[in-house]
Amino acid sequence: MKISVWFGTFLAIYTAPLLAANNTMIGNWITPDHSVVTVYPCGEQTLCTKLVWTTDRIAKDDKNPDERLRKRPLCGIQIGAGFVITDPSHAKDGKIYDPDSGKTYSATMVTDDSGLKLHGYIGVSLFGRTEVWHRTQEHVAVCVP
Repeated sequence: MKISVWFGTFLAIYTAPLLAANNTMIGNWITPDHSVVTVYPCGEQTLCTKLVWTTDRIAKDDKNPDERLRKRPLCGIQIGAGFVITDPSHAKDGKIYDPDSGKTYSATMVTDDSGLKLHGYIGVSLFGRTEVWHRTQEHVAVCVP
């Protein structure tokens, strides 16, 4: 019993950095509205997302429920956090902010041959919505918040 607990702890500690290093989700992704979002490590086993390019460079976060944030530029804001990496192509338990509605949703990310599938939902994931993002290898002129 002690050996299995020790071995499990060993695996958890030493495989976490490998999951992040070999992660297929990390990088720049083009969204359906032609914005570019970067997925990046923001913790030992977690991923975050940031809006790094938009077609409307002067758009403001005017639907944000926090009135103090409504005048900030959309470009450059973190829109996702807390995605727990479960394997190199899956992350769960994240939160994603939708600037079009001003709402934040629970979310998961999965990569496959078609791209990155971001599934946002409230409560039960069965009743959510999935967007497919496509990887871009092109250099992105990142906006400054």
